[in-house]
This record gives sequence, C-alpha cells and structure tokens, in this order.
Amino acid sequence: MDLTNVVALNDGSIAMRGAIDVLAGSAEISFLGIIESLVDVTPTPLADRTVLLFDPFAPAITTVLDAAELPQYLVGLAMSACLPPADVRTALLLGVRGFLRREDDVTTVLTAVRTVALGGLYLDLSLMLELLVDEQDLPRASSDVASGLTQREREVLALVARGLTHKQIATRLHLSKATVDTYVHRVRQKVGSVNKAGLTRFAMNLDLLDGTG
Repeated sequence: MDLTNVVALNDGSIAMRGAIDVLAGSAEISFLGIIESLVDVTPTPLADRTVLLFDPFAPAITTVLDAAELPQYLVGLAMSACLPPADVRTALLLGVRGFLRREDDVTTVLTAVRTVALGGLYLDLSLMLELLVDEQDLPRASSDVASGLTQREREVLALVARGLTHKQIATRLHLSKATVDTYVHRVRQKVGSVNKAGLTRFAMNLDLLDGTG
C-alpha cells in the first residue's frame, strides 16, 4: 500500500499539535515533518502530491492567502477554527483542496488527507451549505472603486489574484519590478485591502480572472 506523504506548517496551536500526532502515528501516512514557514518547503525530499496541513487564516504565519499559490508539488489541506466562505473560495482558487475544523475527529482528519492526496476535494456538508448560502449574497465590487482602476491596474490586479509574484508580473507585462510594486500599492489603496485574500476577492467580483492567461 502506497503511503500518503504529509507535511505540516506549525502554527503553535494545540489542535495542530494533536493533528500532527495523529498523522505521525498513522500506518497510512508518511509524515515528512514540521515546517515553520512556506519558505521552508522545497520539492526535495518531498514527493509529488505531498499534502500540506496548515491554517491559511492564522495571523502568526505566512499563509497561502498572502503569498503566491501553493507550489505544484503541494496539496493544501486547511485546518482552522475560522472558515469564512469568502476566504474559503479564495483558498480554493490558490491551491487549497480541503478544509478541516479544529474540532474534527481522527477519522475525519485521515479521510480528508486521503481525499486531497488522491486529487479530490474535501468539504464537510455544513461548509458546503455555508458556501451556497453565502454565494447568494456575495457582495459585488464597488462600481466607483472599479471605475477608478486604470486598465494597467486591472491587469496587475488580475495577475496578483492568479498568484504571480511581482517579478513574474513584471516579466509578463514587460515592466520593471519597481513599477509593478507601484501599481500594486496603488491598487491596494484604491481597493482598501492590503492582503492577497482581499485583492483576489475584488478581482473575482470584477470577473478579472476570466480569460487571464
């Protein structure tokens, strides 16, 4: 039987510590270790389809919502006490494929790990219902703010939302990185959001991700 490779991003919580103990003690799991930051993750010795257990909403760590999308060799499995529907949508866009609540039991944790490792999506019924209800009242981007964005700012916003770094955006648009930094700063001021989650939600509301290559 092939073991499922798992690595955990430590957020210092008791719930994460308990989940790590469960994974490390499971005969079905090859637990590769604990990291302190996404910067610490490299493709070696991690194998393809390694599951990353982490809390993308924890303020104490660098998270997928404030950085580029997860590397292709990682599959995100979020475990958090807070699962706001809008942020769940953003996390799905950026590479997270499963969501656990901190109070979930051992069986649920292992089921979620297996599901995302095999390429599936793990959402419990209550979260799916929350997403459906929230979709009906999803706020649209302010028309005043949207009209205040220049075409170039829209292009930069769309690429930021798709997970490109400032350097990659500069290459894509044939600009200097300093110029891209300036554009992103202007967009953040106009949109009123300084983090990746807020910018991505705004871009989604403007339908800027459709057809962006």
